Amino acid sequence: MTANAKQISSVSANPKQVAIIAISLLFMAAYAFVTITLMQNLASFLPNEFTIEAFGKTKTVHNIVERVANIVSTALIMLPIGLWIEALIVGWHKSSIYRILLARTPSINLDLACLVAGQAQIFTVLRWVLTFGLASLAGQWINAQFADLLGFTKLIAGLPLLAQIVFFYFVYTFFDYWDHRIEHTRIFWPFHRFHHSAADFCMVTTMRQHPAAFVSIFVINLPMAILGASTAVMIYVNIAVFCVGMLQHSNIDSNLGFIGKYIFQAPVYHRKHHILDLSEGVGHFGMMPLWDHLFGTWKGEADQTLVIGVEKPYTHGFNFFKDVIRDYADFWRGLFGAKVDPYDF
Repeated sequence: MTANAKQISSVSANPKQVAIIAISLLFMAAYAFVTITLMQNLASFLPNEFTIEAFGKTKTVHNIVERVANIVSTALIMLPIGLWIEALIVGWHKSSIYRILLARTPSINLDLACLVAGQAQIFTVLRWVLTFGLASLAGQWINAQFADLLGFTKLIAGLPLLAQIVFFYFVYTFFDYWDHRIEHTRIFWPFHRFHHSAADFCMVTTMRQHPAAFVSIFVINLPMAILGASTAVMIYVNIAVFCVGMLQHSNIDSNLGFIGKYIFQAPVYHRKHHILDLSEGVGHFGMMPLWDHLFGTWKGEADQTLVIGVEKPYTHGFNFFKDVIRDYADFWRGLFGAKVDPYDF
């Protein structure tokens, strides 16, 4: 009998534990229902745009409803539910929530710092500064110029909400796959290296992203805008993407069968993508592994014993700004031909 099977058998034999799990499930379901209902009604009491005028300058903040919904869904729904589900599957002492609360490593401290910086919009400010505002302005220009450009966007908008979510998740993962491959090229690797610096996996490792990384604005946002993805649909697509990101970086030691091999990349496969020893080359770029199979980057099974990380030294912990600046400087140095990393491209 496997360890998981023994664990499930033990839980089944203990009525008190079964009752606790059942009550927890009911509580989490009710909690998710209330929070999702709140999100669905955000548009009724929040403006979607807000304009500020100061010192002769005008600044308009767009997609407020989507931004707030993403923060609410991350902090109040998906993260706590994901952490609880992982703990139920792998056991308390192997879970991300146990490690976050009682056994934090410097790498996990950096993951948490990125989570806080992202939710507090600190990374948004850093992105503005480090990209001279061009990243945000480009995203706004794309939305303004290309939304509803093609005739079939109205056809897509006429589909049921669930069908739109499935369609745009399929499209999103396709372009995310190519965005990910671009980030592994010599020029853009210094930004993505920040994510790969994780020395161990925790569900919040998905939040470890360099604030100045901008490739996705053009590789993902542009086609999504051209296809006419609405704010409501993108809220749910972003939730799905965040859930898959948590799954990929979880401690669940399973390949998830067909689903993990073709639909949602299982943690064991994603761990092989993060492997420190790159002598065999890197693969597993897609959060939907179907794209790796189609484009020849599928590398096969892996396990939780593989050593992950990068050769470049990282401080980790909460003092991560100097690493952010160092990677930003490496991007510019690499852009002008300097070798900034031992990564074998």
